[in-house]
Amino acid sequence: MAVVSISSATGAGAQAPAAISGGGASFPQLELEQWRADVARPPYSLAVDYQAAGSTFGREKYISGQLDYGVSDIPFQNDEVGRVQASARKNFVYVPVSAGGLGFMYNVTGTDGQRITSLKLSQRDLCRVFTEEAITWNDPEIQAENPGLPLPADPVRPVVRSDGSGTSYVLSEFCIATAADVWARFISMVLARSPNSASVEFRGGQPTSQWPNGYGNASTAYASDGVANTVANDVSGRSTITFVEAGFAKERGFPNAQVRNAAGVYHSPDPGNVTAALAYATGRADGTFQLDYLAKDPNAYFPSSYSYVIAQTAGFPATKGVTLATFLYYAVTVGQKRAEPLGYARLSDVLVRLALAQASKIPGAGPPPTDLAGAPPPPRAINLGGAGAIGGPAATKGATTPAAKAAAAKAAAASAAGATAAAADAAGTAGAAGRDASGNFKIDVSKLPTAAPAAATPIGSTSKSTISNGEVLWTFLLGMGLVAVGVFGTSVLPGRDSGGASGGGTPS
Repeated sequence: MAVVSISSATGAGAQAPAAISGGGASFPQLELEQWRADVARPPYSLAVDYQAAGSTFGREKYISGQLDYGVSDIPFQNDEVGRVQASARKNFVYVPVSAGGLGFMYNVTGTDGQRITSLKLSQRDLCRVFTEEAITWNDPEIQAENPGLPLPADPVRPVVRSDGSGTSYVLSEFCIATAADVWARFISMVLARSPNSASVEFRGGQPTSQWPNGYGNASTAYASDGVANTVANDVSGRSTITFVEAGFAKERGFPNAQVRNAAGVYHSPDPGNVTAALAYATGRADGTFQLDYLAKDPNAYFPSSYSYVIAQTAGFPATKGVTLATFLYYAVTVGQKRAEPLGYARLSDVLVRLALAQASKIPGAGPPPTDLAGAPPPPRAINLGGAGAIGGPAATKGATTPAAKAAAAKAAAASAAGATAAAADAAGTAGAAGRDASGNFKIDVSKLPTAAPAAATPIGSTSKSTISNGEVLWTFLLGMGLVAVGVFGTSVLPGRDSGGASGGGTPS
């Protein structure tokens, strides 16, 4: 296997590389930690720091110049574009480094006393469990998706992110696209009770990085390790579900729900199904991708997403650029062989070549390596021509094999009754969902239904089922300890190799 050496990749020769600091999304954290450990050893000997604190953190700290690089699951948002363009860091590229499925890790014990490990959720019910206040695990629609499964009557206890998170953005965008009626009711409920508690984007019907909190049985935790640790805990995790990159559940020995796609087929967030789903993403002019959740591909798992490193291309010290470019060259080539064991999908050949081209623009970067070591090209070539191609013919692609067609037909027939009920619920919000001028999914808030009376738990209050402050504090401290130990190169959880990566970081 070829390696990306400092001398061949950057032309730095024997000069000791400078240390760099970064932070942001916790979605790609497992891969980033592994890559950092890998390059801390010879022949690279790089000092790469990373703080997994949410995509919003990564973008904000990049703009302010407090980090050498940021990491985000989504591009700069409308309110950030002007600030980054007015800053000293206005020259940058997005480098795609990670691809994964947004998993739905859960901890539910059945009426038979055994932990449930085969939960199936429709797209609509997936959104319901994170937005409805009084939903229970044996809800009729959920039970219909899981015939014979001994689901309990316990309330669903969603665990959502307290920080600004790209995964929150992706899930909210997914729900707007696939369950507009559910999301419209959620907006109406939050606005009726505490309109100032929600982000501007949420109030405007757009996807949001800041998930609303304080409703029903919902609780919050910090970053990916925080929500995963909460669900995995025997006390705080009772009857909980969270959204987190699939590998976080895998390394803790907990299941991810199987999600029904638009073709009617259930999938777990396995790498092959993630790759199939991301084949329907469309390239924007800035090098990021507009996700599509509506493709009728029986092999696809939705929601799946990418993460990007935000790297400065002018005005950045070449001594640090050497380190950052070498790290990125490693991550998107040889480092992709780490992806699947950690629960991620390998970047396709198309994405690897794009990432190398972007990283080569960093000051101090030498020619990119020739060993791509990426996955085969996805089922459909990704359109790199910009946002104008959004919503192309691939969105109607169907089953491609007899077995897949049969599975899709069976799933569609089994869910006919649930679909009828969903259609009835959606009737009140017909026309509310769509895309804005840029092709992004959005709810037209002018067409929202009248909100229900605020009879249950007001926003910001507590309930008997809500996770206690003590449990949240315990989980947060546990997360701090695990990450602090892991950052210094000790393998604490299965799936992460030790490697002596230098530097510290905040809990994830």
